[in-house]
Amino acid sequence: MNNIYQRLNNVRKGLSYLQKDKKVSSGGEGYRGLSHDKLTGELRPLLVEHGIVVVPVLRSQETVAAGESQKGNTKWQTRSIYEVHFVNIDDPTDKCVAVVSGHGDDYGDKGAGKALSYAVKYAALKVLSLETGEDDEARVEDARKPRIRDHQVAELMEVCQRFGKDPGRVLARFAQAFYKLDSIEDLAAEDFEGAKAKLESSLSDAEAKKKESGGGQGT
Repeated sequence: MNNIYQRLNNVRKGLSYLQKDKKVSSGGEGYRGLSHDKLTGELRPLLVEHGIVVVPVLRSQETVAAGESQKGNTKWQTRSIYEVHFVNIDDPTDKCVAVVSGHGDDYGDKGAGKALSYAVKYAALKVLSLETGEDDEARVEDARKPRIRDHQVAELMEVCQRFGKDPGRVLARFAQAFYKLDSIEDLAAEDFEGAKAKLESSLSDAEAKKKESGGGQGT
């Protein structure tokens, strides 16, 4: 009877690469990543075949405020530490345990579930040495790019006001539609000039269409 490490190695033989399937936007950075569902769908048949059950065990967890959206909604970040057990179903005492952290951001109560999914996903990726094409280290560097300053936010608000628009509503929609951001304050400083030009163009086009139609709503 194979032990847990032999079973995990058999899973490794059956799967070596997982293609990223999800577009992710976080803190102003955008990239493609591997979703928890994609990983589960690919791994589950192999885990069943080789008699392995994955059991996450929570070690610690805390939830802290991590900013707010343009509309004033609080973003909550759940920070968790998990032991992820890869268990031999024929001998539950035979297991491989990975200790991983997981963070989950949400404006409601879904942060804990996101943290759990993140922890299990990365435990599986690292224990099984699966390639995804993700570059975590590069994303960390990108996340450190400076965000726009208060006076730049004020400039964008002035653009909205020049077209007679409510800055809060317009900028929230603009940030989501063009940059997949929860708040315009998350915009990278290097993108400011392009964003300002894009906002002016968008509002100008909306104004022109409104005049042509004799009414209607802008951006």
